[in-house]
Amino acid sequence: QQVTETVKLEPNRVYIIPPAANLNTIDTHLRLSDLEPQPHKRATVDHFFRTLADTHDGHSIGVVLTGTGSDGTLGLRYIKEAGGVTIAQDPGEAEYDGMPRSAVVAGVVDFVLPIERIAEEVARLTRVEPQLRVPPDGEELNEDHSRLLHKIFAQIRSRTGHDFSQYKRSTVMRRIQRRMQLQHVESLERYLEFLRDNRQRSAICLTTC
Repeated sequence: QQVTETVKLEPNRVYIIPPAANLNTIDTHLRLSDLEPQPHKRATVDHFFRTLADTHDGHSIGVVLTGTGSDGTLGLRYIKEAGGVTIAQDPGEAEYDGMPRSAVVAGVVDFVLPIERIAEEVARLTRVEPQLRVPPDGEELNEDHSRLLHKIFAQIRSRTGHDFSQYKRSTVMRRIQRRMQLQHVESLERYLEFLRDNRQRSAICLTTC
């Protein structure tokens, strides 16, 4: 369905960005806007991904498929920085590998997958909801989460020398949420077990988010 006016998002429907317009996500709706003037104009997909990241932050999932050029790379960076998940089609199988290869080379892709596995991975990611709420600054964590976070920080510090206990709490917790989702782990207890069982992962678990 090509978007021609403000529309409420519905499941199991594909929306297409029309020519000569930008598409924005506004809560549960899509809304059109004018293209940005040169020289600040971004590819329409990058603009859309940015609004997706701004609106839905860590719940965003961006996918780049076959295509020429580097469209989508900047947008995936926005999504990743917001705590979302990014996927690119395997450039080796893409008819036109420019777009997925650009994103992979830029280091903004979490999963590089053959096209037949992408829908399955997106569905799996939406079923994994880390049981970790990021409270507003100034609000205390519950006792169990606080205890487990200290153990996670200690595990990472012992492997890497990085002391994340001194970082801004909300930033670190969003990074942990992201790593939990990427590893399909729902609870802090399971994530701590994962780090202990996969020591090499401790070195990258927060620094590469």
